[in-house]
Amino acid sequence: MPASTEIRTASPPSPVPPPARAVPNALDADEEDVLSDAWPTEDALVGVPVPEEIEEQSGASRAEPTTSRTVAPFDVDRDDWLVPPGAVEVRLLREVPDLIGALVAPASPAAVEFVAYLAAHGNRATTPRLRDSLGTARTRLSRSGKTVWSAAGAARQCLGEARVPRASGNEIYVLADDVSCDWVRFGALVELAERADDEAVARRSLAQALSLVEGVPAAGSRRYGWLEEEHLLEAVTTAVSAAAERLARLELEALERGGSGERGEGQRAIVQRAIATGRILDPRATPWRELERRLEASS
Repeated sequence: MPASTEIRTASPPSPVPPPARAVPNALDADEEDVLSDAWPTEDALVGVPVPEEIEEQSGASRAEPTTSRTVAPFDVDRDDWLVPPGAVEVRLLREVPDLIGALVAPASPAAVEFVAYLAAHGNRATTPRLRDSLGTARTRLSRSGKTVWSAAGAARQCLGEARVPRASGNEIYVLADDVSCDWVRFGALVELAERADDEAVARRSLAQALSLVEGVPAAGSRRYGWLEEEHLLEAVTTAVSAAAERLARLELEALERGGSGERGEGQRAIVQRAIATGRILDPRATPWRELERRLEASS
């Protein structure tokens, strides 16, 4: 691979498509930089133990899934990413989001959601925005700055003080640059595929992007209501479906040009996996049956 195709940093997508062209969100004009004097600052809670959170595991989840909607990841070389992950990565593109990488302690559900929200919004957000977005439907009925500070403390415990600095006087939380998000990297990889002059690079970029998708974002969690409120779930569905369709068509065209033997079998497997990934997020989309018929005809 030419050295010029490698990207080491990625710009985070906005909550609406297209994800790869997005920029970090600006602070809303109606959000005060300084909170009400009636609220204590986070510094006032230093030394106060972060409460151990009990995640509700039984009953209906946010998305009320009746069956698990997950897909096995693509078989890609994860040591040769075109857009590498950070030292810590939050994975949103799965039924139960999580944190992986250089963690100093296990991450609680509150910590994961706190990091996920910041990572999906340019690695920064105000306390009012976090206060109005985080938590389960039940806890959000009693919104409080303390909920945010508790989640921030939990995130700090698993990521370390350097990666989750305390909010300063303007109450903006900022994540360290080495904290990445799979959704942000997905967008960067899709954009790389769109810019690529080499079809092989485009196919590789799309395969790596789709390898990050393991299921419907947060379908197995009672949290993450902001995914729907900010239309991010819709953006993910649209982007994943489009990437899956494009990769399937590129691989089918290569297969129809004369793919045979082991290489042909590999191309067929990629088409099948692309269709399966797209169908998980967008089962009613029309291309999947047409692509399956073309795949059958190519055998």
